[in-house]
Amino acid sequence: MKRAALGFLAALPGCFALDLGGFDLPRCTSNAQCEALNSAERIAASACVRYQCAPQGRVCALLPRDDDGDGDPAPQCGGRDCDDRDARRVGNPSSPRARELCDGADNDCDGVIDEDAFRRAEPQRVLLGFATPGTFTAARRADGATALFTASGTPMASVAFFDGRSLAPAPLVYSAQVLVDGSPVDRPNACPVSVAGDRVDFGSCAFDDVAGAPAGGSRWFALALNPSGCAAGQVRAGWFDEAARQVVLSSVRSRLAVGVDLTPAGCTGASRGSPPGASRLALAALPDPMTPRALAAWMARERTVDGCGAPAAVETLGLALVSEFLAGGRRVDDVRGTDGGRPRSLGNTVQRGRPAVLAVPEARAYAVLFGAESGGVRVRVVPAFADASAMLDLGRTPFTLSGEGTGSVAEVSASPGATRPDGFDLGVAWRDGCAPAGALYFSRVRVDAAAPERSMATPPVRVTMDGRLPVVAWLPSGVLSVGSARGGATVTDATDGGWAVAWVEGGRALARRASELDGALVDSAPVVLGDARGDTRGATLQPAPEGAAAWVLGLVHDAEGSALLGSELGCRPAR
Repeated sequence: MKRAALGFLAALPGCFALDLGGFDLPRCTSNAQCEALNSAERIAASACVRYQCAPQGRVCALLPRDDDGDGDPAPQCGGRDCDDRDARRVGNPSSPRARELCDGADNDCDGVIDEDAFRRAEPQRVLLGFATPGTFTAARRADGATALFTASGTPMASVAFFDGRSLAPAPLVYSAQVLVDGSPVDRPNACPVSVAGDRVDFGSCAFDDVAGAPAGGSRWFALALNPSGCAAGQVRAGWFDEAARQVVLSSVRSRLAVGVDLTPAGCTGASRGSPPGASRLALAALPDPMTPRALAAWMARERTVDGCGAPAAVETLGLALVSEFLAGGRRVDDVRGTDGGRPRSLGNTVQRGRPAVLAVPEARAYAVLFGAESGGVRVRVVPAFADASAMLDLGRTPFTLSGEGTGSVAEVSASPGATRPDGFDLGVAWRDGCAPAGALYFSRVRVDAAAPERSMATPPVRVTMDGRLPVVAWLPSGVLSVGSARGGATVTDATDGGWAVAWVEGGRALARRASELDGALVDSAPVVLGDARGDTRGATLQPAPEGAAAWVLGLVHDAEGSALLGSELGCRPAR
């Protein structure tokens, strides 16, 4: 063996001779530099004693096999290393390295990745230059940019774009487009209003609420709620021009810019009855470069009603952004609605928060979730519609998520997960009861898109006892370790993801994760994301590139002013 070692010194790249008790052994920095010695002595790769680079002295020596060089051999060779291929995974409780780190690996080999250690970035605070905000919504574009819309019941509103690194808030204004003597006329800082018969003129209105969804390029669908005037409480549908930072309300071909379900006579006779109006706007869009489409939902309830415990219909309307050229070559873009522009009811609710509206592109469908008046979380599946002239298909029987914590649902949040040939998964979080804060629950729902009543949900798990504003985001991977056992099943590449659930509690933003495999929580305790003291008006949790979840906890109004807090969930392996 001595002669072999001497004979192969020249074959070891990067090594030089060291006299060690009369034996010349090579110095090394890695196990690979000792492989020539193993070849010379015909030591098999599976042997439990091989030439390796000794941590002490950094020389090639015969040692128990430790393929990843973490100092702990594999169990079959007398060690306690659960994964001898990855130095990050130790699995030996006696090792000082056997603790979970924020590195995207299952360090302690318990099957869960980054448990209790998954916060990555500190939140950033960006002051917004407007009065106390009233509402907050968000939408995410395919390129990852998230638009954050705020409104305060005054003419001033705001939009900010969050890309995981920065925020650029700017004022949000209306721009009206109406026909004057047969030709479209634009006026900034105005809204179209119905004045007599079928005539529309320029007027003024404000933002009491606004919701957006991507419509392709720099355009976004926009729903706005008017707080004053004869159309107070009416929903207006238009599109947001990102470059101009304005919501364009065009009444050239659609009356949705004037107000959803307003009659030609003006502000009287709205189809909802008395009092007309809406609140808690929500919106989601399916990507379509030819004809952008979205589904809207809201509460058919006066905006001044607090909501929890007050019955209201959850209404829905399909929207399409249509471009056309008029005589003379003038192009106009307006938003038109399904079912002749009249909203349809999805069922009744007594919840306070917005309905959750989701787009599932792979299933070519939308999902709308809300707390049912009779209890439970109602899941409605609405197939994609062809164009604005279509009628929504609302004939599919809804699924109702029941069980612990579904007696009286105050707030609902959801995020799509994996898709399957027969449907898709949803991660659903909700708050129970009408108190300012209460118990939060989570469940995974496997939706049968063709027959939603056959959908299956995991038993609800309690996330916390005293939270509010739950939000959910999908984590496609990196929650469970592939190959580990969980609940009698083996985790695969298709089941190693899950959802992040964040909420506000005790002046802090907290988060936990749940597994897509069984819907159970995987973190033993919440992770603190940041401070949320003050008057928090809304929250959102948006997917981000590379499997992390960019989160924005929005509209904190305290002694320092109005602000948005943004950070990132998820740990990425070192590069």
